[in-house]
Amino acid sequence: MSQRYRDFIWFTCLQPALLQLHRQPRWALSMLVLLTLTLSAVLCVATVLYHIWFKPLPYPQPQHLHLLDHHRQGSTSELTDQGWPYPALTELLSAPGKHTLLTLYYAEEVLLDTLYQEKINTAYVSGDWQTMLGAEFIHGHSNAFLTAPDTQPHGAVISHTLWQSAFGGTPDILKYHVNINGVRHPIQGVVSPDYHPPELLKPGWQPELWLPLRFNNSEYKGYWQSPDPHIRVLLRTPTPQAQLADLQARANESAALHAPAQLRDWQTRLTGHPLTKALRGDHPVIVIVFTCTLALLLLASLNLAQMFLLQLLQSRHQLAVRSVVGAKYTTLRNTLLCQLTLLIVPALAFALGLTHLALNYSNTWISQFIYQSAQLTVNWQIVSLACLLGGVILALFMILSHKHCQPEKLLSSLKRSGKGQAAQLSQTTIRRFVASQVLLVSLAILACTQLVWDNLKQLTHPLGFDTQQIYELEFNVATLDWQGWPAYAPMAKAFKQSLLQEPGVIAASFARTPLKDDFQFNVTASWNDTRYLPFHRNVDQDYFSVLAQRLIAGRTFTAQDIEEQRPVVIVNRTFARQLGGEVLDKTLNIDGVKAQRIIAVIDDLQLPGKPIPPARFYLPNFGSATYLLVKLAPGVTLSKTQLSTRLKQQHPQFVLTQWRALAEEVAHAHQYRRITTWLLVVVNLLILIITTYGIYSLQSYAAYLQQGVVKVHLMLGAKRRQVLLARIRAFLQPALLSLALAVIAISLSWPWFDSLMAFSPSLTLIVASFAGVIITLVAISLITARQYVPTKRLL
Repeated sequence: MSQRYRDFIWFTCLQPALLQLHRQPRWALSMLVLLTLTLSAVLCVATVLYHIWFKPLPYPQPQHLHLLDHHRQGSTSELTDQGWPYPALTELLSAPGKHTLLTLYYAEEVLLDTLYQEKINTAYVSGDWQTMLGAEFIHGHSNAFLTAPDTQPHGAVISHTLWQSAFGGTPDILKYHVNINGVRHPIQGVVSPDYHPPELLKPGWQPELWLPLRFNNSEYKGYWQSPDPHIRVLLRTPTPQAQLADLQARANESAALHAPAQLRDWQTRLTGHPLTKALRGDHPVIVIVFTCTLALLLLASLNLAQMFLLQLLQSRHQLAVRSVVGAKYTTLRNTLLCQLTLLIVPALAFALGLTHLALNYSNTWISQFIYQSAQLTVNWQIVSLACLLGGVILALFMILSHKHCQPEKLLSSLKRSGKGQAAQLSQTTIRRFVASQVLLVSLAILACTQLVWDNLKQLTHPLGFDTQQIYELEFNVATLDWQGWPAYAPMAKAFKQSLLQEPGVIAASFARTPLKDDFQFNVTASWNDTRYLPFHRNVDQDYFSVLAQRLIAGRTFTAQDIEEQRPVVIVNRTFARQLGGEVLDKTLNIDGVKAQRIIAVIDDLQLPGKPIPPARFYLPNFGSATYLLVKLAPGVTLSKTQLSTRLKQQHPQFVLTQWRALAEEVAHAHQYRRITTWLLVVVNLLILIITTYGIYSLQSYAAYLQQGVVKVHLMLGAKRRQVLLARIRAFLQPALLSLALAVIAISLSWPWFDSLMAFSPSLTLIVASFAGVIITLVAISLITARQYVPTKRLL
């Protein structure tokens, strides 16, 4: 580059632009901050949406992969279930066919005969896993999964992470074994660190260990009555409908031959969902956040445009002088271009950096409901979007500056400025700016305040039971040589008694977490022959005391009820209301169980995400299980080492698989709402701040333009209060029209918003939102009025 050209760039473009920015540091800083915050918010949400909607799956031919769902419907249309019964799956896999199926059973296992005692996410596999899901190996192979399920040989594949953490990354890993459930599997392969298995069980849950399907320890083996929630089945085919019809016919045929008598008339229906849709799920609140972010972008663009125009009009006299002394139109345009580039380029860099930090910081939060969120990063697509947004904003500013940099316009402005008639923004333009901003902010506030209020109400809604110092404990019998539960039940009871001897253990109950409704049964009220479909739970005599669930009427289970398996049942308030209210000592006929006498009515549980409690009933269990709820005294903790030791003392094959606080599980269930609430609050705060600043700037500018008119009115005898009211009325007219348009838009889209909410919309909150917007607008009018009417004279 020649010296002459460098001098031209510096002296005619960069130096005047830098001097202009130096003369107006507050304006430059405001533009930079506003650009950075707006672009950061847009890029963060765009990254999430790209990951959910557009990013291709890293598997071979993902369009041919389908997740199969198994549905059963009973002889009465009310009774259905969803999920794969374990024996139905084994019958389907054993039948001859040319279908390319991949079956996965998920579990959490513990390595035996090793010091590594962390739970390992495990997938038991049957099928060509390596080909269908594109698994790449740095050591070995996965041939053990290819044969029929009943003839699969021993063999294990481990992830790169498990290879490093449990085996120290030893290069001779293929000489090692893993002991799972008392079975030693030779390690046959190590997966590449670049492989990301599909999170089919739940978001954030990725397998680290793969074993042949036939070696799993499912408690649903041979059990047709209920589906196994840990089974997932993939089908690879370009023609899913034809394959599904054949598989469905075979599933119905095997169920008619092998299922229990009461289930043989049930009809099976198989549905296939594209793997892309099944993994990415449905996130309507993300769409709301994205819409609010677009509103933020529009508001920021309006404010940036008005700030740029105001600054341009203020510097127009300087531009006119430069034009008179010989500066060309292209030179002036280049100066403005450099000035804007010096603002937009740093803003883009800061925005990309903030986006990267925000995604890294929030990864642990969003991993619980977004598929493979660890891969959320600033990629070339997001950088391209940032450059595109920066280019659009730059082009917008240059278009706005076009007519203001014409030589004849600048000369005319210079002549008028000596007469006090320099070009300014018209009152009509100012009103349009204000009306558009009020419309956008009203739409955002009216919609998001309802969603935030609904989320907060769900987060603070009473659960109906105690969660403090209550822990969920689960253990497995680590063996495939199953002796039947009666052989292990006495040892499980002995473990509970030994656990109660620990200092600080108040109570324990053989029951699962109260946060899940898994099973529904067909129930008939014997006195009116009406059928119901409530949720069912098996509990023991200590369950209600551990959870401190309020008893409304009757008595809870006793030890005699458990030991003698008495035909008694407890119903919740909702079910009692459905049954007619007075239900004590009446009997219920439950499918597969003899008539049960109602002995109590218990208060409802308000589970996260279920503001309307469903009907539930409780039956006595057998007083033993592989899961417990344990209540500890305040300040007392139990380590996994202590619990594992006590389990081993009862039986060497008892392995601890879970020890988790119930309060943590509740917090985990609320995490999605908590995150979306914060996102909505942050985006709306940005919208409010930007809008308030923009409207205040416009009103201050309008007040500056109206100083002369106001003085004339006052000299002619107008009262200051009348002048003030006239200014407020002129300001509020377009703003109130925008509010009315916002109400119409929200009313038309209200059915969709209502589908996203658990509680009914609050009319009080709508009125408060309106009042807040109007009060803010009036306050801005009063504050800016001080520039042309003395405030003290108005009181």
